[in-house]
Amino acid sequence: MTKAGTKIVMLLLTVIVGAALLAPYTDYQDVLDQNDCGRDLYCFKRTMDGEMVYRDYWWIYGPIMPYYYSVFYRMLGVSVRSVLIGQCVLLLLCGVLVFLSAGLFTSPACACIAAVVFWIYYPDFPHTYVYTA
Repeated sequence: MTKAGTKIVMLLLTVIVGAALLAPYTDYQDVLDQNDCGRDLYCFKRTMDGEMVYRDYWWIYGPIMPYYYSVFYRMLGVSVRSVLIGQCVLLLLCGVLVFLSAGLFTSPACACIAAVVFWIYYPDFPHTYVYTA
């Protein structure tokens, strides 16, 4: 197998392992902070309804995340699970970025291990959904 072929196979393996590691977190959240999580969920809903960040409602972070999560609300329905799936998609993409970054300097197998270590030891901040981005 060529070097590029090996890298593609390892990238696919990395995505599969990441999806398997993150799948349990799509329907479970151990802490639901009523202040920050509630505000986030409400703002995502308002964005889905067509309102604009900063103009129509108060938001303290960057403007991208309400739009990002409102897409998941629109596709999967208004629920915490929709937001958790969106968060897991971000984490999966971050792991792929770790794989691609580490693959510049190490073998594809080591890059895969780096991404898996990232997913296992990712420091979760359960009080708001925007820190993942």
